[in-house]
Amino acid sequence: MSGGRIHPEIARELVRCKGDFVHFCTTYLRIVDKSGNLVPLLPHDAQREILDLLDDNLWSFVLKARRIGCTTIVSAWIFWRVLFGPHLKAAVLAHLSESAEGIFETYHTFYAELPEWMRSLFPTKKSNVRAIEFSHGGRIRVASARTEKLRGGGYQIVHADEVAMYSDVQRMMRSSFSAADGGAHIIMSTTANGVNEAYHFWHASGSFSQSRYFKKHFVSWLADSTARTSKSSPEYVEPFTDPGLALWESELRDRCPGITDEQLAYARVQFIKLGGSPDNFDQEFPTEASLAFILSGKPFFSRRYDEALGHEPVEGLVITDEPKPYRTYAMGVDTAGGVPGGDFSACYVVDVSDRDKPVEVASLYIRMNVEPFADAALELADRYKAYVAIERTGIGLAVVQRFKHSGYPYLYRTTVQGKVGQEAQERLGWDASERSRPAMLSSLQSAINLGRLEPIDPRLKNEINTFVWDKTGRPDHQGGAHSDMIVAAGLALVAAEQSAEVHQIDMRMGHRPVNALERIKWEMATGQLFDPSLAFADDPDRHSDGGSTMSAILSS
Repeated sequence: MSGGRIHPEIARELVRCKGDFVHFCTTYLRIVDKSGNLVPLLPHDAQREILDLLDDNLWSFVLKARRIGCTTIVSAWIFWRVLFGPHLKAAVLAHLSESAEGIFETYHTFYAELPEWMRSLFPTKKSNVRAIEFSHGGRIRVASARTEKLRGGGYQIVHADEVAMYSDVQRMMRSSFSAADGGAHIIMSTTANGVNEAYHFWHASGSFSQSRYFKKHFVSWLADSTARTSKSSPEYVEPFTDPGLALWESELRDRCPGITDEQLAYARVQFIKLGGSPDNFDQEFPTEASLAFILSGKPFFSRRYDEALGHEPVEGLVITDEPKPYRTYAMGVDTAGGVPGGDFSACYVVDVSDRDKPVEVASLYIRMNVEPFADAALELADRYKAYVAIERTGIGLAVVQRFKHSGYPYLYRTTVQGKVGQEAQERLGWDASERSRPAMLSSLQSAINLGRLEPIDPRLKNEINTFVWDKTGRPDHQGGAHSDMIVAAGLALVAAEQSAEVHQIDMRMGHRPVNALERIKWEMATGQLFDPSLAFADDPDRHSDGGSTMSAILSS
């Protein structure tokens, strides 16, 4: 803290700020809200519950609903403690490096938006993307949970954020909590993530019997006063009329007698965003702790296909609908090794001319060596002129190469971010990762649960029936079952997203209708009246500019 005498009014204000967090927070701290606006941080009821927990306990564990502002309010409390605590050191852990940087951005905003007179009294000695150190010796460091050791040790506050996402909670505790002083505040907070180590920590079970020494507190989304959606909101969704969805809404109302219409509207919006899955909603927006953890073996999809129960998968190609002119198609490809008794290689083709209602038109499910499967997949893709997403991980790369060497133009591309100072690069195919797989499965789950995609193939229906949450909270097939067609279907929707504009134009405007029947087909496929003045790629007097079709763009 800067030396010298301070004006009496400023001195009184500093004393008040040091002793009254809520006054300091509401008067001086600013955050970027959900709409992207810079606003004062005004703690709501759920955040005040967390503040009470921190004030009364050294060791705390917060199990919470998503988006209640737990990370924000804990960060504000730590910032306040360090700002007014010379030589106080705090360490904050996040599950990924990107998450750590996002949290630190919050701390940076706190400091940058302080009034000039306050910043002049608390100058920084060092500030970068992961640490801020004040001249009075106070320091806040943000790191990923994979950090082997918090350098320097001697921390008086340690905050482990979203611990249910950590790959090894025990390791994190050994390497990070050991860096805390004896009387340090240790704060763990998380949204649930299946039956993993966070589940056992909450229940003091398994290898986490020591967690009984932590004060545990559950925060429901109902305690968040911002979790409301009014009828005037652009996101407002009318009460569900679909029998299955209406039953879920009725059960939620019965379970929460005091729930308001605006809270129910908010719940409907989040339910849809989470793919129409009751389990996903209870995990992300639980009303009680017992609902937060998705138990092992529970279905991933809310829809069940009784007609496919016990169905033995029949290998081969199934054509539900032949390709039609001016329609747009997308295809997903999941490759296996062709080992007898092993996984299947699968292709799934959907008509995505109506982006909101993809329709299954073809599927291939077979055990064969990679080379002939790649040829079969290429033939199917070319038949529909589909935009194709191929999982490139492992042997899938051989299929990507087969498509590439054939000159097939409509291939999904993954953007790979370059190092600092380097441009991003694109590579053919879809990369399976800790981020991309859940996103892909979530998209398919939403499409099926909400009825946007109606599976026809009994092989896909059978896989949906046996696709569950495993004991780690990860969606996967049951023992002895398969998920190859599920992955292929998910990748078809991934391909549809990337192909949304250019590929659709290519399919619709590639060939000019030359007679009445073709014009009718064009109008039925596009939903538009045919206009003879429209330019088509095969017009004899049309000059190619290398950028009007997908083929031209990709070959340039």
